[in-house]
Amino acid sequence: MAITDSERIKIKKVAEFLENFGYARKEDQYSIYYSLNNICISIVYPPNSEESDVYIRFIEENQVFSVGWIALVRKNLIGSNDKFLNVKELLKFVEEHYLQIKNYQYCVESNKLIDKYVEEHRNKFENGILNL
Repeated sequence: MAITDSERIKIKKVAEFLENFGYARKEDQYSIYYSLNNICISIVYPPNSEESDVYIRFIEENQVFSVGWIALVRKNLIGSNDKFLNVKELLKFVEEHYLQIKNYQYCVESNKLIDKYVEEHRNKFENGILNL
């Protein structure tokens, strides 16, 4: 489902710190993008999905990282099932950990922690898929 007009207004308010840092904003039906130099931060409501996420893309490296997963493995932040509340929490995480999040090496190291987390919780994921 697309981002509603009321959610879009609220998201832009929560993400205002990015514009204060000099990021340029672009929007489409399912996303709001903030770009500055080599970094693009995307707030996404994927079509045909009940989930939302915030991604950070390092353009020159052509690498994308999920802030939702980084927040989980770094701060045990478990997202909300409500799309807007999830995005709000993740943007708050980005704001509070901005210097780390915009560091490419921090994101690469976070991906290693994500792989470890998934391996340690493999049974939980497999059981979740079987129960669908």
